[in-house]
Amino acid sequence: MTFQKALILSLGLFASPLAAQDSTIISPAQLFAISSQALSDGQAQAAARGADVLLQRDPQDVAALVLRTRAALEMGDYQTATDTAQRGFFAANTDLASFTTARLAARAHAELKQDTRAQLWLRLASQFAPDSDNAEAIARDYQFLRRRNPWSTSLRFGVTPTSNANNGSAKSSTQLFGLPFVFALDGEARALAGYEFSGGFTTTYRLAITDTSATFIDINANARTYLLSSEAQEQAPDASGSDFSDATVSVGLTHRFIISPGALPSTARFRLGQTWYGGEANTRFVEVSGAHAWAITPSDRVGLTVSFRNTESLLDQDPQKNTTISPSWTHTFASGDSSHLGYTFSRNISDTLDSDFTSNKISADYSFAKPVFGINFGFGLDLEDRQFDGSRFAPGERLDQTVTARIRAVVSDVEYFGFKPVVSLEAKRTESSIDLFDRDYFNVGFDLQSSF
Repeated sequence: MTFQKALILSLGLFASPLAAQDSTIISPAQLFAISSQALSDGQAQAAARGADVLLQRDPQDVAALVLRTRAALEMGDYQTATDTAQRGFFAANTDLASFTTARLAARAHAELKQDTRAQLWLRLASQFAPDSDNAEAIARDYQFLRRRNPWSTSLRFGVTPTSNANNGSAKSSTQLFGLPFVFALDGEARALAGYEFSGGFTTTYRLAITDTSATFIDINANARTYLLSSEAQEQAPDASGSDFSDATVSVGLTHRFIISPGALPSTARFRLGQTWYGGEANTRFVEVSGAHAWAITPSDRVGLTVSFRNTESLLDQDPQKNTTISPSWTHTFASGDSSHLGYTFSRNISDTLDSDFTSNKISADYSFAKPVFGINFGFGLDLEDRQFDGSRFAPGERLDQTVTARIRAVVSDVEYFGFKPVVSLEAKRTESSIDLFDRDYFNVGFDLQSSF
């Protein structure tokens, strides 16, 4: 059908004298104006017919695609709305057009109850938001969909340098078994530097929700592998970064509930999982935990987490049982800054001497609310003592003391598709009564944090 014939048919939908005129005097711009006015006047079907004529003339006409999408939304034809909005997004050649079409696609998917797709389109729209008001509106829409959507998925990835890919010793030699000799450690037993490649995801489905409780099931997967530096390859010629790769896959069930009116939610969790190391199945574990927090004042909150984990080896090694108790205190200052102080007691039981220990750890964190040069900073420090009744490598007790310092920087002035880049630095040093277990570790991390 020619543009002129289609134009005559479309104009027949408008109760206007223009319908009786020679269609050749109506330009595409005039037809667009008439169709837009029809939509404003509540004549969505007429607007759709006019937009269809314009799209026959030019299938990549972004303005016509936007008009067709809005008409479809008004008529409740949400599938057509998703199709035309997406076509408009990929045909858009300006940021405003990209923003408008992505926002319309999100709305159409939301109307179809396709909330995950709607959230993805909102992230695309956020990248092209023309101002802060529109960006805030997108964030509100995203939060609404997050509450409504039973599915929630987060992705993780990173490529970072590491000073100790193999968790090797910081020493090149050690004394063992109480003998008056110094043993040189081979290259693979010492720390190997390189690059860490990591990735993972968590997908969660809300099974049930009431006014006072919610139940979720989730699948969580994480994997890491390494590329050794040239110096590390010289130090351990037979080693490969994949030799130290690890992965964990687990399925969890979480129930959150409010014990009494006005109380903060309590959490109970059950998790079943398996780990791999060096490409081989390593362990299976079952973990149960419970957590609760109490608001002491409007700015102070104390919490308690208790967990129990049973780990079975798939390599004919001894099983381990771990019990952890972690009280904590969080304070929010008038400035918006926050501090967190925690203590963790852990008892790990195993028939293997170097896996049977008692741990006491103190953690302190401080986060600044106001950015400095566009960066929000957070700092943390951990002090841990691990006491072992004995060791396979030396007589008497073994004591490991570990200090961990970390810095976290969120670049608030930079945002991509609703995510802000996060850079983290972590330095860890373990000094052991047995030199073999001395460790030095330094890592630079990169992550993305949702701004919604």
